[in-house]
Amino acid sequence: MGEHYGPVTLHSAAVATAVGAVIDVRRYLTKIIEIVTASSFDGTADIQGSLDGTNFVNCRYAPLATTGALGYVVAQLTYTNDASRAFFIVTDYWPYIRVNMTRTDGNITVKLQAISEGSAA
Repeated sequence: MGEHYGPVTLHSAAVATAVGAVIDVRRYLTKIIEIVTASSFDGTADIQGSLDGTNFVNCRYAPLATTGALGYVVAQLTYTNDASRAFFIVTDYWPYIRVNMTRTDGNITVKLQAISEGSAA
């Protein structure tokens, strides 16, 4: 019988620089990213994955909506003078994840939560 661990908050920080922290998620099966933008945020965000923690590419994710089916995308998120809170599930296996951001105004806050599943000893 498998044990359920989590959710665990692996990272939570305001992102004021172009590249967010690189988070090691090798132990976790389910990864959920929360992005909160301030009302003055103008910019873009890319959810990126890496196999080695150095070379990153945009990775596939699904926006978690309150209604409708999950739609998987690999796309840059664009915000214009936007205040929002959104959740995304990373659907592929990437050992390392980060959120890469460009901006002309404002900041975003990024939180990564993860859930692992294992077997009882």
